[in-house]
This record gives sequence, C-alpha cells and structure tokens, in this order.
Amino acid sequence: MPGAPSATGLGSPGSRALLVGTGHHLPGSRLPDVPAVSATVRELGRTLVDDCGLRPENLLPPLLDPRDPIELGNAVVAAAKQAEDVLLIYYVGHGLVSPGNELYLATAATDDLAEGLAFKALPYQAVRDALSNCRARSIIVVLDCCFAGRARGSLGTAATDAFALASLSGSYVLASASRDEQALAMPGEPYTAFTGELLRFLREGDPGGPPGLTIEGAYRHLRRVLPLRRLPAPERHLSGRAGDLVLAVNPVAAPAPTPPASQAPPERPDEQICPYPGLDPFTADDARFFFGRARTTAELLTRLANWSQEGGPVALVGLSGAGKSSLLRAGLLPAVKRGELPLPGAGTWAQFVLAPGEHPLDSLAGQLAGPTGCSKAELIAELRTDPARSADLVRRALRRQSGGQDVPGGRLLLVVDQFEEVFTACQDEDERRCFITAVCSAAASDEAPAAAPALVLLGIRADFYASCLAYPELVAVLKHRHFPVEPMTPEQLREAIERPAEVAGLGLETGLADTLLRDLRADREFAGGTLPLLAYALWLTWGRREGRTLTLAGYGATGGIWDAITQQAELTYAGLT
Repeated sequence: MPGAPSATGLGSPGSRALLVGTGHHLPGSRLPDVPAVSATVRELGRTLVDDCGLRPENLLPPLLDPRDPIELGNAVVAAAKQAEDVLLIYYVGHGLVSPGNELYLATAATDDLAEGLAFKALPYQAVRDALSNCRARSIIVVLDCCFAGRARGSLGTAATDAFALASLSGSYVLASASRDEQALAMPGEPYTAFTGELLRFLREGDPGGPPGLTIEGAYRHLRRVLPLRRLPAPERHLSGRAGDLVLAVNPVAAPAPTPPASQAPPERPDEQICPYPGLDPFTADDARFFFGRARTTAELLTRLANWSQEGGPVALVGLSGAGKSSLLRAGLLPAVKRGELPLPGAGTWAQFVLAPGEHPLDSLAGQLAGPTGCSKAELIAELRTDPARSADLVRRALRRQSGGQDVPGGRLLLVVDQFEEVFTACQDEDERRCFITAVCSAAASDEAPAAAPALVLLGIRADFYASCLAYPELVAVLKHRHFPVEPMTPEQLREAIERPAEVAGLGLETGLADTLLRDLRADREFAGGTLPLLAYALWLTWGRREGRTLTLAGYGATGGIWDAITQQAELTYAGLT
C-alpha cells in the first residue's frame, strides 16, 4: 500500500527508523551465518515506507553486518540524536548471553558464543545508554534475536524513565523470544520467523482488528500465532502509552459505522481489546476472557491430582473444535499457576507447551534446550539414542533452573497439544516412537511414582484414538488416565458468548446471543466441534461493533457462523487483486 497516510505514528517528519542486521561473521566464527537476515532487513525497510507511512528520507541507511560494536553503537547514537517524534531501532541477528547473564547483540566481529563478547558484540545496556538522551516522544526497540527477553525494563536513565511514564508516549521493547529461548530462521524461508510474521501482519492486516494496527496489537497477534506454529512467544516491556502507536492502516478492517450527529464519538477502537480469539485457541494471556469451562477445568484438576500418584501421561480427548487447546492453555495452565492444582508446589512448576509438528523430537528438544543449557542438536541426538532418558533431562532442567539444587516437589508441567500431529505431520516412524517413549518416560520414574519429574498432558483429537492404540505406552494412558472433553451445553455456550464481552467492558445488543445460539444449533450434537466458528464470528462482529456494542447488524454483516470464513476469504482475496 504505497503512500500510506502519515496518520501512522511513523509518518511524522521527526520520526526515524534504524534497521540493523547481522547475518554473517568472520571466517572461523562459532556463530552460524543466517542468510535470511539481509533479506529480512531490506523487506522490513520497504514495508515501513510502503505500508507504515515512514518517509523514505527518515529511513536511515540499513546497517548490515556491522563490523564491530563501535560501528553498531555509533549508529544507534546517531539515530537517537536525529529523532524527535518516534524512534524505531530494529535489530535482527544473534543474541548472546555473557558470563554475567547480560544480553549482547552480535556483530560481524563476534566469533564466539561467550568469549570476547565485551569487545566483539554490543551489550544491550549500551543501547539503553545511547537512547537515554533521545528527544523522541516514543522509542520503540524490536529485538529479533535469541534470548531477547533479557532486554528488560524501560529505556534510559531513571530521569528519562520517569518522564516516559508521565508523558503521552513512552517506550516499547518488543522481544522475539524469552530470556532462555532461541529465535528462529526456518530453513528455506526468505525471512526470519518473527519478523516474517510481523511483515505479514503489517501488509495483510487483521480482519477483526481496528482501523489502525498498533505496536501493542502487533504484539498480541504475534504472541497468539507464533506459538501455534511451534515458535517462541514474544515478550514486551513498555512504559507510558507507547503501545498505542499506530504502525499501519489495517487494510481489511471493517468500515466504522457513522454515529448519529447527536451521539458522542466512541472511544478510540485502538484502545479496545477483542475478547474473542477467532479461529485460534485461547491462550494463557486470554484467561480472563475464557468462560464456559469452569466446571470442566475443576474436574480436570481433581483428576490430575489423583492420577499424578500413578505416573504416566494423562490424555485429554475430544472432537476437533471442541476446545481442547483452549481448555489446556487458558483454563488448566493458569489455574495451576493460581495454585488450584492440589499438589505441593504446583503453582511454581515450570510450564511447557508444545505441538509435535513434522519433527516432534525437535519440538521437545527446543523446549528443553534453554533450561538444560544444552544445544537442541545435542538433545535430539540424546533422545534418539535413548528416549527413555527424557526423565533425566527434565531433572537436569529443573535442577539448573533452581540454581543447581533439587527442590522438593518440583516438577515440570508439560502439555503436548495437538498430539495427533505425531500421526498426521510426522512421517518418520522411528522419530514418532522415540517421541512417544520420551513424553511417556518423562512422566514416569524408576523410583516411586510420586518422583516422576514431569506431569504430562496429551491433547488428542478423538478421531485418532485408534491410531494411539498401536503403541503400548499410549494404550495404558487411554485405559487408565483418559479425560473426555464433552461438548459445551447451551448454558455454557451462552456464558462463553456473554461473559468475555462483559469483562472487556462491551455490550451485546439484545437478541444477539440468542441468534448466535440458534445459528450454532446449540441444542444439537452437531454443535460439539464448532467452537472456532463461533469465536471467529464473534471476532468479526467485534470488528464491526458500534461504539462498545456488538450488534445484530454487525453479526449479519459477517455472514453468520457458517458463512463468515467464506465471506472473509472472498473479501481478503478481493483486496489483493
């Protein structure tokens, strides 16, 4: 969308953007080159100009493969001196952790994972220092690198932080991964995984979103969709109202209704959060909007407490679209963190969520790599050689996370969502068997069953029940520790429709809930697997709300529960042609 209006936050004359990418290193470096970095930085620059309204002259020359930390630091300082309105600093490359557990940004001179970082890579603290005297009203830092979550806190000195908190804008740090996770560039993909999805969001927009795509909206989108692709969930740290900064116009936003002349203008839609996830499952971030499954969650917690003494995984089985993923992610996991699982120390347990994907051992090793201090390649090799050693790996991770000590009652809560992918996506029978053995062994022990290092839950689609019976370990799970997810009742569905809106401060027009339930055929068995369709229709209806009210007219404009997806696909296609 060339010529995007300057109403976006980056469109003002005083805005500046500095894009930095380190994808190549000196010969002999222990850091692998990342070929996608260069293309990622260049495409990001084009998108900022074409879709985000950044003036071409305000896009500073991209800094690719800075030769050393001095060149990188000087570029940040120069950008900070020029910006008066919005400053965007965007880094793509390797993030490294020093012996003092501080985040460093790699340069072309960086040749080791830890040795020599003080003079071959730029400490993130130096970025903070460089930005401390910046006059820009909003400072946005995006780090697409491993361990980016270590970039904590707002930017600058105590004085500038206080100013940011009191000002209209402030600072925003968007990190592509947590403090112990690795950011990814998938083989064969033109862009890094994090920035590639951000580019798609800025170009294609959000059908259920407001007219303006904000940096906070981008974060919520990335945090929802990336984990579903078995990629790290981003983190963010902000001060003031920097999250309200509009990055781009939403090309697929529903037209805003025109209120009567006598009616007060509605609050800015950018300040409202949609309480419905669309076709995606609810996550732990959405727990306050997750309703209709309280009784099921409580029953599952009780069963888990009883079954935990036996050892072995627990199978959560239900129809496709029955809400298994949402129950696990937004129901069970937050409840455990709140201390509602009646087992000693359960509220402090580490929680991992993964989906098997094409290479389930990669997925499992990726979760354990950071906590164990081992590389993913080492863990994959170890699991292939002896998958039953997974219990030892989990113990190693727990011990390392607790400073080298064994914590009484300490365990890992591992959720394997969409377990059926071991049959649909994984084509390697040996890897499939190794993965099944590994997750089952992690929940067992040679000692007393209570000593099992992990409590493992498998979310399984009901139509793959028979596939599981071909594996003896899973037969025992389905026979002794099987929890069925029943379809929601009409009363529970009404709660799932009405209560999220209430929590978000929204209203439903009289008759809307009844219409949704009727269209869903909630009194029939056919409604058992249609929760994503309901959530998607509500998501689109939210995008067509009038002020703070979801209306019958807005719902009708979506095409209704059964036609919303088809209609939206046609609108999106029309916008691309």
